Amino acid sequence: MPYENWNMNMGWGGALLMLLFALLFLGGLLLIAVTVMRQHHHHEHNYHAHNYHAHGDQPTGGRSAALKILDERFARGEIDEEEYKRRRALL
Repeated sequence: MPYENWNMNMGWGGALLMLLFALLFLGGLLLIAVTVMRQHHHHEHNYHAHNYHAHGDQPTGGRSAALKILDERFARGEIDEEEYKRRRALL
């Protein structure tokens, strides 16, 4: 048999080389994971930034949503006409 004297003993050089390749492989995986997370975070940040006015005070459409809620409360009779007009003027 041609492989009867073959064994897995590579010595210190082989063990260090295997350790180096393992560390490079794990470092590459870590780099990929960090890159994906950063891109995801950047995408989320841009998504939320586009939903806010330039001043960052309230979401886009916030005024129309607030008016809709105010109209619904007035229609249900939760607030009277005077309160409705006062709050509408504030918005």
